[in-house]
Amino acid sequence: MAALVGPACFLVGAGVVHVIAIMRERNFAPGNAGAVLYTDFLVPLIGFALLWVAYRAQKLLVAR
Repeated sequence: MAALVGPACFLVGAGVVHVIAIMRERNFAPGNAGAVLYTDFLVPLIGFALLWVAYRAQKLLVAR
């Protein structure tokens, strides 16, 4: 969990800044929009989803 929270906060914050730059300045440069923007939100989401799956799997194994 500790290894995920810091990078997730950074990436979501960077994604918010990218969205603001797109809206205010119409900055659709490749380093600001596109794949970079998607990964800013998807990587933390996937990370927390995998953490949740690992937690559920461990909980099921301990219950047996």
